[in-house]
Amino acid sequence: MLRFAALFFLLLSCASAQAFSQCTSKALAGPGAKVAEEGANPVEWGKYSYAGFSYKNQIGVVTSPDYGKTVGAPVTIVAGDYPATQLRLAASYEHVYAVWAEHIGDTFSLMFDASRDHGFAGSWGKPLSFGPFKPSLTQISADGPNVHIAYLQSDGTVAVLNSTDAGKHFSAPTGIAPGWGEIVIASLNSNVYVAWNTDVNGRFDVSLAVSHDGGATFEVQNISAGRPSSAREPIFALEQKSGRLSLIWREDVPVQGVYLQSLDNGATWSSPVAVDTPARQYMVVDDGKYIYLSYLPDGVVMYGVCQ
Repeated sequence: MLRFAALFFLLLSCASAQAFSQCTSKALAGPGAKVAEEGANPVEWGKYSYAGFSYKNQIGVVTSPDYGKTVGAPVTIVAGDYPATQLRLAASYEHVYAVWAEHIGDTFSLMFDASRDHGFAGSWGKPLSFGPFKPSLTQISADGPNVHIAYLQSDGTVAVLNSTDAGKHFSAPTGIAPGWGEIVIASLNSNVYVAWNTDVNGRFDVSLAVSHDGGATFEVQNISAGRPSSAREPIFALEQKSGRLSLIWREDVPVQGVYLQSLDNGATWSSPVAVDTPARQYMVVDDGKYIYLSYLPDGVVMYGVCQ
């Protein structure tokens, strides 16, 4: 789902070590600009943060080099011949990566570009097309020189493209398993994690694929198979120092979030914990000490901290 509006970049100004005191915003594009929901835009690395948007046939990215205190002018990384949409971003060190969909007639083409210098003008390469794909939200992760793109192939297979040289070259697609959509990906060193929804006879489940060789091969399991009802909308958080992996999804009956985590690179998982009901649209972040959740129960945005 896409949000249509004049696009704004929100900046959080911290008054103390404990609390945020104000939010400011800066218009980036629009009216008519689009931003894809469910994470991966904006992203940050160190003191740099990045946000992007699509507008008609254009993809634009902005950079803040100072923890969001200032925001540069939008950089148009592509102004093509076809409508562009579903932009996702990732960042690692000085590199910024973008993937998006280009709508060509009755098909969608998966596009990629990379900046070698913090998203600034003149630092982006020539956009690369990976060819047709099924228009479900694509996801991208980056750690060190590694870049991984998870997407749904035209035949409904969840697949991953892998790069070990900061997006200069990519492997052939690694097909994992059939899927419906709601794909998410996280990576750290040689470990790559992909989750997605399957739809079998009207029941939605969360499939989990784990790779320990940089995305070359995966082991797949239906991780929600033992739950009493459909499970939807998986979301990851991967703590970059310890490797702690969090996974949360939303179930249908009751409408609730279910959280679990792995401390051994996806080999074993904690028992599922129900978070709240009725609630949906969960997001999770791990800062190494605490795990933070946000979600939407009955139209009210909630925020929680797990220790």
